[in-house]
Amino acid sequence: MLEPFTEEQLKSELANFYCSESYYKANIFSNIVITEGVRYFCDICSCYWLLDEAIIYALRELGKKYSFLIVEFKVTNKRGTTYIEVKEDSNTELLFRRRTKDLLHKIPIGEYKFYLIDNVMLLPSEY
Repeated sequence: MLEPFTEEQLKSELANFYCSESYYKANIFSNIVITEGVRYFCDICSCYWLLDEAIIYALRELGKKYSFLIVEFKVTNKRGTTYIEVKEDSNTELLFRRRTKDLLHKIPIGEYKFYLIDNVMLLPSEY
C-alpha cells in the first residue's frame, strides 16, 4: 500500500486478518500479546507508542477486573490529534479517554477498534 492512505484503504487491509496463528509480545513491560493484524497496524502506521498507552492504562488502572475490553483509536485531524478510548462494551460508558496531540504517526483520520481479551489484543476480524 502506498502512503498516504485513507481510512477505507487501511480498514480494507486490516479486514484480511482473521484467525491469527502468531502472537507477538506487545512490549517488554507487560504480559499482553498482539496478533498479526494488530502488529501490521502498528507497523504500517508507526504507532506502537499508541498501543503502549492503551496497554499501560489497561494494566495499571483496570487490572484483572475485565477480561474483555474495547480499545479505540480516533484520529480527528491531519495534525495527528488522537483519542485513545477504552470501554467494557460498545454500549457502555468510557472507562478511560486520553487525548494525544501532534505526535508522529501515520494513522489516517478515522476510528479504529481493537479488542483486548484475556491479555491478547486483536482486531475485530480476528475475534
